[in-house]
Amino acid sequence: MAWDLSQQFQEFHDHLETVMANDEISTTNGQPSVLSQTTTTFSRLILDGIQTISNPGKVILLIIDALDELDIHTRQSFLDVLKHARGSYPNWIKFFLTGRPEVDIANSLNYLNPLELEPTKQNNMDDLRIFISNQLQSMWKTVPSQDVHECVELLLANADGLFIYVRNVLVLIAEKKYSFHDAHEQLRNFKSGPDAVYLKILQAALADKNDFVDTSVFLHVFGVILAVCEPLDIPSLCEIGSLDITQTSILISKFSRTILKLDDCKVSVVHKSIKDFLTNSDHCEH
Repeated sequence: MAWDLSQQFQEFHDHLETVMANDEISTTNGQPSVLSQTTTTFSRLILDGIQTISNPGKVILLIIDALDELDIHTRQSFLDVLKHARGSYPNWIKFFLTGRPEVDIANSLNYLNPLELEPTKQNNMDDLRIFISNQLQSMWKTVPSQDVHECVELLLANADGLFIYVRNVLVLIAEKKYSFHDAHEQLRNFKSGPDAVYLKILQAALADKNDFVDTSVFLHVFGVILAVCEPLDIPSLCEIGSLDITQTSILISKFSRTILKLDDCKVSVVHKSIKDFLTNSDHCEH
């Protein structure tokens, strides 16, 4: 966000340079960096920076996505900063916040009358139906549209309006190269909710005799991926977790289209719900 604003507004760019030059002096003298805490960074760089911008004659929309993925203490401090800053920045600056409706987020933003998007609302279901249909038709070009429609409705019924569920099922179908008949059978047996899909993905991967996954390696690698504070590249993960780089690379490659993603060579799970699933002790077999 800071970089984007600095590219559009010279005043903001100058503000960043000043703050970071002063920060270098402060850290040299043993003071904590302005970058050491999320809330401090946001206040000093973004909130103070937008005060320096001249009115551009248009609305500037600042999007902050996935508030729920901050830890509860950081996001509470962050929301407090935004609340107290309300009204202090120009009226042509607008913030657009998204996140799952965790109790603390809902309570903190209640004064703004936030819009809660309901997954099962008709407009969302219609969007999902179009998306699923397009994806399946691209996979099964020779399958009659009526048969594809039946699979679309099966998947839609289980998804409960959740895109992450739809996305993961479609990736699984593509990865396993399921024919229409195989996919139809799988969809009939799928349970609703993201956890059911994650379980299917892991069961399929662990049962694949042609591409064996060692359970202990899986637990070790994913343990490190979930434990680090921010996404890291494979060599860094291996160094921190004492992982074998060959085994780690193979495992990450195997799951890189389903439950892992690589952005700029840095590894992370594709969605917070995967971390919730893998760290939920109720899923353990005793």
